Order: sequence, then C-alpha cells, then structure tokens
Amino acid sequence: MRGRLGPASASSSDRASRRASSPPRTTEDRGLAPRNCGTCSACCRWPSVAEIDKPAREPCRFLEKQAHHCTRYDTRPEACSAYHCTWIRGHGSSINNRDRPDSCGVLIDRRSTQFGVVLVAKSLTPGAAMSPKGQKAIERTTRDEGLPCLVINDDEQIIAAAGPPDFMQEVVRKGPELGGQREWLQNIVAYAMQEKKAYPGLQHGG
Repeated sequence: MRGRLGPASASSSDRASRRASSPPRTTEDRGLAPRNCGTCSACCRWPSVAEIDKPAREPCRFLEKQAHHCTRYDTRPEACSAYHCTWIRGHGSSINNRDRPDSCGVLIDRRSTQFGVVLVAKSLTPGAAMSPKGQKAIERTTRDEGLPCLVINDDEQIIAAAGPPDFMQEVVRKGPELGGQREWLQNIVAYAMQEKKAYPGLQHGG
C-alpha cells in the first residue's frame, strides 16, 4: 500500500526542527530579484480553501481564467494571502521561468508531515512530476530549499521521494510502494554526490 501524508509524528520532531529551524526564506531574504506569478494560477486550482468552500483540484470561482488573476485579490482569504509556493519564494530556476509551476507542471510547497517538515510536489497534469522536466524542477528546488521532497498523487499518496539516504530509508520503511521510480529517486542523491552538488544540509539528513 502506498503511504499517505499525515501530521508530523513525535519521532519526526527532531528532524522537523533541523529541517525547518527558520521560516521559509523569500527572494528578498536571499538577495534575489522578486518573482511574479505571471500566467501561473496553480495555487488557485490545486489547494482546497475552506474559507470559500473551494475543493481541491478545482479552479477557484474567483479566478479570472483569461487574465490569470483573482477577482477578489484585496479581500482574498488568509489561506490564500499566506500561501507562497517554493518557486515564488526564489527556489528552483527562473531561467525562462522553467521551474514555475505552470511551466514545469509541478506545484511544490512546504508541509509538516509524518516525515517532518519537507517539500511536497504535486503534478498539475498527469505524470508531470515524473517527466524529465518535472524531475529537474524537483531536483533544483530540493537543492535550493535544502529540504527533501515527497511527490504525491491526487489522493495524497506518496508515489516518489528525493532526499538523503536516511530520509529515503524512512520513506521506504513507512510503507509506500516506490516501484519503478526507485532508481531515479536514489540516483538524484547519487548523482549530486558524484558531481559534488550534494543538496546543502541534506548529506546527514538535515
């Protein structure tokens, strides 16, 4: 059975504090030029927003589809104003906006799970996270953010992961069937070590 995401467990608390001892950094914190959403409206489509009865994986009724903007932006719910995907915060490549969710087909954000605070990636189109473009976006974002990443499907089931050996072992131990993706998952870390591009802070799990 594939593993499902859930709240962080007590056994994960130490790893969570190591992996997220400070709030998510923005482009300004990192001395980068601010990024803008442009034509991307992934966060107006994928997440659920209880305050406006918006279900997950459905376009928000306040989304102006052609102009890609919120028609009630100034009075949008707190859940919307507080949300920032990893790309808008300055992680992943900005070259031709290639790692922006609408370009790579993957929405990545931080979440507290039973594996601690990690990145979570969701495909916006079928199979996008496991495509070459999606894999590269996850690899770059994981490296920049300094956190391991879980890839989930529409049912919040873990279908893949990327991170250091102890994290990968924990994911496997907790039950998800990684199947044919396992080679890619392990090779992300192996390649990074070989090319001396190991993800910062991940060599020893946090």
